[in-house]
Amino acid sequence: MITCSAAGCIAKIFHVRYNEPIITPSIKRGMTMKMMNAVFVVLLTLVLCTAASGQSKVEPGRDRSFDEIKAKGVMVIGIDDAFPPMAFRDSDTKEIIGLDADLARKTAELLGIKAEFKPIPWDKTIPRLNTGDVDVVWSGLSILPEREKQMLFSQPYLQSRQVIVVKNGSNIARKSDLTQKSVGFQRGSSSEKWIVSDPGIVNSLKDMAAYRNNQLALKDLETGLIDAVVLDEVIARYILTKKPDAFIVLGEGFGKELYGVGFRKKDIALRDAVDRVLAEMKKDGTIDRAAQKWLGGKFTVK
Repeated sequence: MITCSAAGCIAKIFHVRYNEPIITPSIKRGMTMKMMNAVFVVLLTLVLCTAASGQSKVEPGRDRSFDEIKAKGVMVIGIDDAFPPMAFRDSDTKEIIGLDADLARKTAELLGIKAEFKPIPWDKTIPRLNTGDVDVVWSGLSILPEREKQMLFSQPYLQSRQVIVVKNGSNIARKSDLTQKSVGFQRGSSSEKWIVSDPGIVNSLKDMAAYRNNQLALKDLETGLIDAVVLDEVIARYILTKKPDAFIVLGEGFGKELYGVGFRKKDIALRDAVDRVLAEMKKDGTIDRAAQKWLGGKFTVK
Protein backbone atom coordinates (compact mmCIF):
# COMPACT_ATOMS: atom_id res chain seq x y z
CA MET A 1 0.00 0.00 0.00
CA ILE A 2 1.31 3.43 -0.98
CA THR A 3 0.96 6.15 1.64
CA CYS A 4 2.14 9.69 1.01
CA SER A 5 1.02 13.30 0.94
CA ALA A 6 -0.90 14.63 -2.06
CA ALA A 7 2.01 16.89 -3.02
CA GLY A 8 4.71 14.24 -2.83
CA CYS A 9 2.82 11.15 -3.93
CA ILE A 10 3.69 11.16 -7.68
CA ALA A 11 7.32 12.04 -7.00
CA LYS A 12 7.60 9.17 -4.54
CA ILE A 13 6.03 6.65 -6.93
CA PHE A 14 8.34 7.60 -9.81
CA HIS A 15 11.34 7.51 -7.45
CA VAL A 16 10.55 3.86 -6.69
CA ARG A 17 10.14 3.05 -10.38
CA TYR A 18 13.44 4.71 -11.26
CA ASN A 19 15.47 2.72 -8.72
CA GLU A 20 13.62 -0.57 -8.94
CA PRO A 21 11.88 -0.80 -12.33
CA ILE A 22 8.69 -2.81 -12.14
CA ILE A 23 8.19 -2.80 -15.96
CA THR A 24 10.80 -4.66 -18.06
CA PRO A 25 12.23 -3.02 -21.18
CA SER A 26 10.60 -5.60 -23.46
CA ILE A 27 7.16 -5.03 -21.97
CA LYS A 28 7.68 -1.26 -21.91
CA ARG A 29 8.43 -1.22 -25.65
CA GLY A 30 5.20 -3.10 -26.30
CA MET A 31 2.97 -0.90 -24.24
CA THR A 32 0.50 1.17 -26.13
CA MET A 33 -0.23 4.82 -25.43
CA LYS A 34 -3.66 3.72 -24.15
CA MET A 35 -2.07 1.54 -21.47
CA MET A 36 0.26 4.34 -20.40
CA ASN A 37 -2.71 6.64 -19.99
CA ALA A 38 -4.45 4.02 -17.86
CA VAL A 39 -1.44 3.80 -15.54
CA PHE A 40 -1.38 7.58 -15.19
CA VAL A 41 -5.10 7.63 -14.33
CA VAL A 42 -4.55 5.03 -11.60
CA LEU A 43 -1.70 7.03 -10.11
CA LEU A 44 -3.68 10.26 -10.24
CA THR A 45 -6.62 8.54 -8.54
CA LEU A 46 -4.33 7.39 -5.73
CA VAL A 47 -3.12 10.95 -5.21
CA LEU A 48 -6.64 12.40 -5.14
CA CYS A 49 -7.88 9.72 -2.75
CA THR A 50 -4.98 10.40 -0.43
CA ALA A 51 -5.74 14.13 -0.42
CA ALA A 52 -9.44 13.56 0.16
CA SER A 53 -8.68 11.13 2.96
CA GLY A 54 -6.54 13.76 4.67
CA GLN A 55 -9.34 16.34 4.46
CA SER A 56 -12.00 13.98 5.80
CA LYS A 57 -10.07 13.58 9.04
CA VAL A 58 -10.45 17.30 9.77
CA GLU A 59 -13.99 18.01 8.52
CA PRO A 60 -16.06 16.00 11.08
CA GLY A 61 -14.43 17.83 14.01
CA ARG A 62 -15.09 21.31 12.67
CA ASP A 63 -17.36 23.44 14.87
CA ARG A 64 -20.45 24.14 12.76
CA SER A 65 -22.54 25.77 15.51
CA PHE A 66 -22.76 29.15 13.79
CA ASP A 67 -23.26 27.56 10.36
CA GLU A 68 -26.21 25.60 11.74
CA ILE A 69 -27.81 28.75 13.19
CA LYS A 70 -27.32 30.56 9.88
CA ALA A 71 -28.84 27.64 8.00
CA LYS A 72 -32.05 27.61 10.05
CA GLY A 73 -32.15 31.42 10.13
CA VAL A 74 -33.18 31.66 13.79
CA MET A 75 -31.34 31.84 17.11
CA VAL A 76 -33.51 30.54 19.97
CA ILE A 77 -32.74 32.63 23.05
CA GLY A 78 -33.51 31.37 26.55
CA ILE A 79 -34.76 34.14 28.83
CA ASP A 80 -36.48 34.85 32.12
CA ASP A 81 -39.53 36.78 30.90
CA ALA A 82 -40.19 38.29 34.33
CA PHE A 83 -36.80 39.95 34.76
CA PRO A 84 -37.24 43.70 34.20
CA PRO A 85 -35.51 45.68 32.85
CA MET A 86 -33.51 42.94 31.10
CA ALA A 87 -36.34 40.85 29.64
CA PHE A 88 -40.05 41.03 30.42
CA ARG A 89 -43.44 41.25 28.71
CA ASP A 90 -45.08 44.47 27.64
CA SER A 91 -48.26 44.80 29.69
CA ASP A 92 -50.34 45.58 26.59
CA THR A 93 -48.80 43.68 23.68
CA LYS A 94 -47.22 40.84 25.74
CA GLU A 95 -44.16 41.22 23.51
CA ILE A 96 -40.75 40.49 25.08
CA ILE A 97 -39.04 43.81 25.75
CA GLY A 98 -36.07 45.01 27.79
CA LEU A 99 -32.37 45.76 27.55
CA ASP A 100 -31.29 42.20 26.80
CA ALA A 101 -34.18 41.76 24.36
CA ASP A 102 -33.04 44.87 22.48
CA LEU A 103 -29.42 43.71 22.33
CA ALA A 104 -30.34 40.16 21.33
CA ARG A 105 -32.56 41.37 18.48
CA LYS A 106 -29.86 43.75 17.23
CA THR A 107 -27.23 41.01 17.41
CA ALA A 108 -29.42 38.62 15.44
CA GLU A 109 -30.06 41.32 12.84
CA LEU A 110 -26.35 41.96 12.38
CA LEU A 111 -25.74 38.21 12.05
CA GLY A 112 -28.39 38.00 9.34
CA ILE A 113 -30.81 35.86 11.35
CA LYS A 114 -33.90 36.28 13.54
CA ALA A 115 -34.14 36.21 17.34
CA GLU A 116 -36.74 33.90 18.88
CA PHE A 117 -37.28 34.22 22.64
CA LYS A 118 -38.14 31.20 24.74
CA PRO A 119 -38.94 31.64 28.46
CA ILE A 120 -37.26 29.06 30.69
CA PRO A 121 -37.21 28.49 34.48
CA TRP A 122 -34.07 30.18 35.75
CA ASP A 123 -33.05 27.21 37.88
CA LYS A 124 -33.19 25.04 34.70
CA THR A 125 -31.05 27.38 32.59
CA ILE A 126 -28.04 25.12 32.03
CA PRO A 127 -30.01 21.88 31.47
CA ARG A 128 -32.27 23.61 28.92
CA LEU A 129 -29.21 24.98 27.12
CA ASN A 130 -27.24 21.74 27.08
CA THR A 131 -30.16 19.62 25.88
CA GLY A 132 -30.62 21.94 22.90
CA ASP A 133 -33.95 23.42 23.99
CA VAL A 134 -32.40 26.87 23.40
CA ASP A 135 -29.33 27.99 21.47
CA VAL A 136 -28.12 30.64 23.92
CA VAL A 137 -29.10 32.14 27.29
CA TRP A 138 -29.36 35.92 27.31
CA SER A 139 -31.19 37.38 30.30
CA GLY A 140 -29.04 39.14 32.87
CA LEU A 141 -26.84 36.04 33.14
CA SER A 142 -24.05 36.55 35.68
CA ILE A 143 -20.64 35.12 34.79
CA LEU A 144 -19.82 32.84 37.74
CA PRO A 145 -16.99 30.29 38.13
CA GLU A 146 -19.44 27.44 38.74
CA ARG A 147 -21.35 28.34 35.58
CA GLU A 148 -18.15 28.60 33.55
CA LYS A 149 -17.56 24.91 34.26
CA GLN A 150 -20.79 24.05 32.44
CA MET A 151 -21.13 26.69 29.72
CA LEU A 152 -19.22 29.15 27.56
CA PHE A 153 -19.65 32.89 28.06
CA SER A 154 -19.38 35.82 25.73
CA GLN A 155 -17.31 38.83 26.65
CA PRO A 156 -19.04 40.81 29.45
CA TYR A 157 -21.28 43.67 28.35
CA LEU A 158 -22.78 44.88 31.66
CA GLN A 159 -21.77 44.94 35.32
CA SER A 160 -23.92 44.83 38.42
CA ARG A 161 -23.82 43.79 42.07
CA GLN A 162 -26.10 42.00 44.50
CA VAL A 163 -28.04 44.40 46.73
CA ILE A 164 -30.45 44.12 49.64
CA VAL A 165 -33.91 45.64 49.18
CA VAL A 166 -36.21 46.32 52.15
CA LYS A 167 -39.52 48.06 52.63
CA ASN A 168 -39.49 51.79 53.13
CA GLY A 169 -39.52 52.34 56.91
CA SER A 170 -37.81 49.03 57.70
CA ASN A 171 -35.42 48.87 60.67
CA ILE A 172 -32.91 46.97 58.49
CA ALA A 173 -30.10 49.34 57.54
CA ARG A 174 -27.14 46.98 56.94
CA LYS A 175 -26.34 43.30 56.40
CA SER A 176 -25.86 42.62 60.10
CA ASP A 177 -29.47 43.70 60.69
CA LEU A 178 -30.68 40.62 58.79
CA THR A 179 -30.22 38.50 61.93
CA GLN A 180 -33.42 36.51 62.56
CA LYS A 181 -35.03 37.95 59.44
CA SER A 182 -36.69 36.24 56.48
CA VAL A 183 -34.83 36.85 53.21
CA GLY A 184 -36.13 36.09 49.72
CA PHE A 185 -34.30 35.51 46.43
CA GLN A 186 -34.89 34.08 42.96
CA ARG A 187 -34.33 30.34 42.81
CA GLY A 188 -31.25 29.42 40.78
CA SER A 189 -29.97 33.00 40.65
CA SER A 190 -26.58 34.33 41.66
CA SER A 191 -28.37 36.04 44.58
CA GLU A 192 -28.81 32.62 46.18
CA LYS A 193 -25.12 31.89 45.65
CA TRP A 194 -24.03 35.11 47.37
CA ILE A 195 -26.27 34.57 50.40
CA VAL A 196 -25.19 31.00 51.07
CA SER A 197 -21.51 31.85 50.50
CA ASP A 198 -21.59 34.23 53.48
CA PRO A 199 -21.70 31.98 56.60
CA GLY A 200 -22.07 34.92 58.94
CA ILE A 201 -25.29 35.95 57.19
CA VAL A 202 -26.84 32.63 56.24
CA ASN A 203 -26.41 31.16 59.74
CA SER A 204 -28.01 34.18 61.38
CA LEU A 205 -31.18 34.27 59.27
CA LYS A 206 -34.57 33.20 60.53
CA ASP A 207 -35.26 31.58 57.18
CA MET A 208 -34.70 31.87 53.42
CA ALA A 209 -37.45 31.90 50.81
CA ALA A 210 -36.79 30.86 47.18
CA TYR A 211 -39.08 32.34 44.51
CA ARG A 212 -39.68 31.61 40.84
CA ASN A 213 -38.84 35.22 40.01
CA ASN A 214 -37.96 38.51 41.67
CA GLN A 215 -41.40 39.99 41.09
CA LEU A 216 -42.99 37.42 43.39
CA ALA A 217 -40.31 38.01 46.04
CA LEU A 218 -40.86 41.77 45.96
CA LYS A 219 -44.62 41.28 46.18
CA ASP A 220 -44.20 39.29 49.40
CA LEU A 221 -41.76 41.92 50.68
CA GLU A 222 -44.32 44.64 50.05
CA THR A 223 -47.03 42.73 51.90
CA GLY A 224 -44.71 41.94 54.84
CA LEU A 225 -44.41 38.17 54.36
CA ILE A 226 -40.61 38.49 54.20
CA ASP A 227 -38.22 41.14 55.51
CA ALA A 228 -35.76 41.62 52.66
CA VAL A 229 -34.93 40.52 49.10
CA VAL A 230 -31.45 40.02 47.64
CA LEU A 231 -31.31 40.67 43.88
CA ASP A 232 -29.32 42.26 41.05
CA GLU A 233 -28.85 46.00 41.39
CA VAL A 234 -29.92 46.64 37.80
CA ILE A 235 -33.32 45.16 38.64
CA ALA A 236 -33.58 46.88 42.02
CA ARG A 237 -32.87 50.32 40.55
CA TYR A 238 -35.43 49.77 37.81
CA ILE A 239 -38.08 48.69 40.35
CA LEU A 240 -37.41 51.81 42.39
CA THR A 241 -38.20 54.00 39.38
CA LYS A 242 -41.63 52.34 39.27
CA LYS A 243 -42.28 52.28 43.04
CA PRO A 244 -40.01 54.93 44.59
CA ASP A 245 -41.95 55.05 47.88
CA ALA A 246 -42.26 51.30 48.40
CA PHE A 247 -38.66 50.08 48.71
CA ILE A 248 -35.13 51.09 49.73
CA VAL A 249 -31.84 49.70 48.43
CA LEU A 250 -29.30 49.37 51.25
CA GLY A 251 -25.85 50.83 50.73
CA GLU A 252 -24.21 47.60 51.88
CA GLY A 253 -24.66 44.62 49.60
CA PHE A 254 -22.87 41.57 48.28
CA GLY A 255 -20.36 40.98 45.46
CA LYS A 256 -20.02 42.60 42.06
CA GLU A 257 -20.81 40.65 38.90
CA LEU A 258 -20.48 40.81 35.12
CA TYR A 259 -23.23 39.85 32.67
CA GLY A 260 -22.57 37.72 29.59
CA VAL A 261 -24.35 35.57 27.03
CA GLY A 262 -24.27 31.82 27.73
CA PHE A 263 -23.49 29.10 25.16
CA ARG A 264 -22.97 25.35 25.11
CA LYS A 265 -19.33 24.40 25.77
CA LYS A 266 -18.88 23.04 22.25
CA ASP A 267 -20.43 26.03 20.44
CA ILE A 268 -17.26 28.09 20.12
CA ALA A 269 -18.02 29.34 16.59
CA LEU A 270 -21.42 30.68 17.65
CA ARG A 271 -19.88 32.33 20.73
CA ASP A 272 -17.19 33.95 18.58
CA ALA A 273 -19.78 35.30 16.12
CA VAL A 274 -21.79 36.89 18.93
CA ASP A 275 -18.61 38.24 20.53
CA ARG A 276 -17.70 40.03 17.31
CA VAL A 277 -21.09 41.74 17.26
CA LEU A 278 -20.91 42.67 20.96
CA ALA A 279 -17.51 44.26 20.38
CA GLU A 280 -18.91 46.28 17.50
CA MET A 281 -21.95 47.37 19.54
CA LYS A 282 -19.67 48.55 22.33
CA LYS A 283 -17.63 50.50 19.81
CA ASP A 284 -20.55 52.17 18.02
CA GLY A 285 -22.47 53.01 21.22
CA THR A 286 -25.38 50.59 20.78
CA ILE A 287 -24.92 49.08 24.25
CA ASP A 288 -24.49 52.50 25.85
CA ARG A 289 -27.75 53.69 24.28
CA ALA A 290 -29.60 50.59 25.46
CA ALA A 291 -28.24 51.06 28.99
CA GLN A 292 -29.28 54.71 28.94
CA LYS A 293 -32.78 53.73 27.83
CA TRP A 294 -33.36 51.03 30.44
CA LEU A 295 -30.91 51.78 33.27
CA GLY A 296 -30.22 55.47 33.11
CA GLY A 297 -26.80 55.06 31.54
CA LYS A 298 -25.04 53.00 34.24
CA PHE A 299 -23.56 49.53 34.37
CA THR A 300 -21.96 49.18 30.91
CA VAL A 301 -18.60 47.45 30.44
CA LYS A 302 -16.07 48.79 27.93
